[in-house]
Amino acid sequence: MGEQNLAPDFGHMPRAAVAGQDGAAMATGTIMRKLGLLLLTLPLMAAATTPCPTPERDREERAAAAAAMDDYALAVAAQAASGGNAREIAAASAWLGTIERVRHDVDSPEVAAMQRRAAELAGTDAVAWYLLATACGPQCPLRPAPSERWLALDGDNAAAWADELVRATAAGDEGRARAALARAAGAPRFDWYWSESIAASLAAARAVPMPAAVLREAERDGVPAADATAAYAAGVSMAYGLPATAPLIEACATHPSWRDDCLRLAETMESRGDTVLARGLARAIARRLLVPGSPESAALAERDRRHHWQMFHLGLLAEAEGPSRALARLQADGSEPAALEAQLREAGIALDPPPGWDAEQAGAERSKRLPPPDPAVLEACEPSKR
Repeated sequence: MGEQNLAPDFGHMPRAAVAGQDGAAMATGTIMRKLGLLLLTLPLMAAATTPCPTPERDREERAAAAAAMDDYALAVAAQAASGGNAREIAAASAWLGTIERVRHDVDSPEVAAMQRRAAELAGTDAVAWYLLATACGPQCPLRPAPSERWLALDGDNAAAWADELVRATAAGDEGRARAALARAAGAPRFDWYWSESIAASLAAARAVPMPAAVLREAERDGVPAADATAAYAAGVSMAYGLPATAPLIEACATHPSWRDDCLRLAETMESRGDTVLARGLARAIARRLLVPGSPESAALAERDRRHHWQMFHLGLLAEAEGPSRALARLQADGSEPAALEAQLREAGIALDPPPGWDAEQAGAERSKRLPPPDPAVLEACEPSKR
């Protein structure tokens, strides 16, 4: 990947980057470059390198790996459908969405059958219904609607009410959206079940051996074969396992009378959200509502600086911890922010930046200390040399 900013600003990420249905990138190497938001894939950011456009043989090998990945996704889905629980089946249905043929078939019978089976088994498992809601999408034909079952089973979860706001907005029902916001603002936590979601995706993936071609491709992208399954499972969860969020941000920005409840919700998301992404989105909501130059705005800027400090140092630590270790850390701590902070503490890094620390300046200084490019690589990258 070359030198990159290892401290992405989650608070400024567009919807397509944070909660869309862009699972298309599952074609091996590409997915490795789309996972910078995830705890499990922070270690990949420093390792994955493609220094220049690939020659014909290289492209053929990557195409073969992509085809093998499609076969693997089909096998994961089939195995989960035959013996998995509701969570695993719902998560595995998302694996089918990584296959181009299936992804472009909005009425895919394979996906529909798996999601019906997951719904039959879900019972009162709020996590299973959440996974179904995110995998099935806003126009999900299942009845009862997975999003409605999720909300009914976890009404103390602000994330479920935020999802209800998004659905009400899509239906043009402003009264219903306003009521959902009030409930979200009063809920005690914001939970996207990130640890449980990745665990379900990984359980489905581990039931099937990963093809050798996919393992080779993972290693080309800097991922050890032992970590490849965890990395790809995290990728599927990232692409398909998060609800839409842009309508929530837009609703708060365009309804002045909703400001207080939006800020209450943002506070819950930032202090009790189970993902770095949720906390970044909280700051994005607040940033558009607070008065520039106010004490509240200054406090938000300092929290942004803290976030950038942590992401910068996590990027520096990335090569030392692979996806499997990161998964174990996530499952032990239960939330992504807690797991990341635990990693920093173990490395002896303060959670707060020193006075005057600046993310852009730190990144520039780091770039100056990087070793110069390998002349052989530069020569190979010149079109006249290929």
